[in-house]
Amino acid sequence: MRQSTRNFLALLWLALFSTQSAAHDFWIEPEHFRPKAGVSVPIRLFVGQDFTGEPVPYIPETIERYMVATARGIEPVQATTGDDPAGSFVPTVGLSVIAYESQEYDVKFDSYDEFERYLKKEGLERHIELAAKHRERGNIKEIYTRHAKALLVTPGTSDIAPDRAMGLAMEFVADAIPYGPGEFSARLLFHGEPLEDSLVILFRKDKPLEKIKVRTDKQGRVVVRLPAKGIWLATSVHMVRAPFYARHDWRSFWASLTFEVY
Repeated sequence: MRQSTRNFLALLWLALFSTQSAAHDFWIEPEHFRPKAGVSVPIRLFVGQDFTGEPVPYIPETIERYMVATARGIEPVQATTGDDPAGSFVPTVGLSVIAYESQEYDVKFDSYDEFERYLKKEGLERHIELAAKHRERGNIKEIYTRHAKALLVTPGTSDIAPDRAMGLAMEFVADAIPYGPGEFSARLLFHGEPLEDSLVILFRKDKPLEKIKVRTDKQGRVVVRLPAKGIWLATSVHMVRAPFYARHDWRSFWASLTFEVY
């Protein structure tokens, strides 16, 4: 495909994507979660719900940061504008951490009732009382950003480095990589600090409607038993009220983590 055509399609997709509601998951799904060392791994990005979504091509204008951490250090993901898969990287033995942070998007809610339903769905009930005080303002405008990570393990050593904070505005940091059904523990960070009482939803790709819901403790940690093998997605949303001088009413942050239990 010619580069000019790629650029046109990317801009067309950007126009469509920028009108989508924030109330959709965004996740990273590499071709393999247990790749071979030295073999390039395609990376796909998706937006949707219940592990069903539309592929997101690589569009630099929509991305704040897009990188991967391996034993070599932290490197940018290699990608070409308009491509799907949206990039690739070459893993080393051990853990690879892919991280993505989007630019800002905006969404409008036509009524307070619509906004309240959205808050309840995403576990943000604590904002309902404050939002009710501003319902007379009419349309409610929200700015949101996406903060996604994926964990991949390349066999070859028993000493696998732990997950690491990648400096995203909001992110999951797994305490350990689960090697089979059992306990999963992770911290949820907001600007590098533990995020307390945030709803975390986990579900498996082959049974996405069977959701596990838990809230973070004072240390921002969740500990939950994952009942089965498979590709899992953890999500959480955090929202803050915008300052009075802002051109929007609310700011939300959407974090996700994909990994495989095997």
